[in-house]
Amino acid sequence: MKAKLTIRDIARLAGVSKSTVSRVLNQSEKVDPATRARVQQVMEEHGYVPSIAATGLAGGRNRLIGITLPSLAWPISLEVIRGIADVVEESPYEIILYGGSDKEKDPRQVLERVLATHLADGLLTLLHTQMPQKMFELYEQGFPVVLINTTAMRVNIPWVGIDNVAAARTATRHLLELGHRRIACVLGAMPFGCIEDRYNGYCQALAEVGLTPDPELVVSGAFNEAGGAECARKLFALKERPSAVFVNKDSMAYGFIEEALRLGWRVPDDIAVVGFDDVSPQNEAPVALTTINQPFARMGARGTELLLALIEEKYRALKQGGERGLPVQDITAWQVLLPTQLVVRESCGARRQS
Repeated sequence: MKAKLTIRDIARLAGVSKSTVSRVLNQSEKVDPATRARVQQVMEEHGYVPSIAATGLAGGRNRLIGITLPSLAWPISLEVIRGIADVVEESPYEIILYGGSDKEKDPRQVLERVLATHLADGLLTLLHTQMPQKMFELYEQGFPVVLINTTAMRVNIPWVGIDNVAAARTATRHLLELGHRRIACVLGAMPFGCIEDRYNGYCQALAEVGLTPDPELVVSGAFNEAGGAECARKLFALKERPSAVFVNKDSMAYGFIEEALRLGWRVPDDIAVVGFDDVSPQNEAPVALTTINQPFARMGARGTELLLALIEEKYRALKQGGERGLPVQDITAWQVLLPTQLVVRESCGARRQS
């Protein structure tokens, strides 16, 4: 069996140094065009396929970016990946996907696997939990990291997300504009910054029309359809029931609607419902949901643009004598809020009024 050629073999055959071959593999501009052509010709003649590790020898680059996901089954994962792929296809980089699972609650395990491979030049992380300390440590150590749609927006590292306060204010205003005044708010029972922000947006919208939030109209439950159904039972048990509800997550909203219909309430005739996310239900919904659209594909694309820029920033700083290249000086320039949009469908009753 013919032995596989190494970078050292290609360097010897081309009459150049091993580092020059590595620079060619990494598409460095520091290689003379004639030398580059000679090295590429030797690699082609001998059918040389570089190893992933070898491509990173010059400048420490592998031209790979890692993506960590809680699970591919998570509704927004594929949309985010689509946005990432759109940007990566136009770059010299490729993707390594590190997926968790619904059972794997601790994202640190996934991060440890990423670091153990020594392959990725940077990391895009999509989380549905609070931020693990390991992410901060990575960034502080000079490893390019960008968070996408993080539930804890108040973090001092690069991220891409949305203005949850403004989005929730828009959702609640819509119900107010439809004439509702007794508006409930359904929250996820988790201590996430985004949940607090959405509640604040709800309160701000009520305050704009002189209303004070009624504590008995604010209920919380699990981040799923069962949690939404539980919240519906709580609200329908009240002596003075709400005429509308803003639900902080679509899966909860679908559970809320199912339970409302089961209890004999009509949506939107008896209660108007607005959700948050614009994610399709697992099963066919009995009522089309009015909701806040989060631009998940755009989040993936913008996050990838930020990460690639961070990687370039790191290597530029290293070439200039910096020890790590990161963290960047003005972190706010690397934290991006994308706009959301209210998508009006059947569940709020607006179409019937018009």
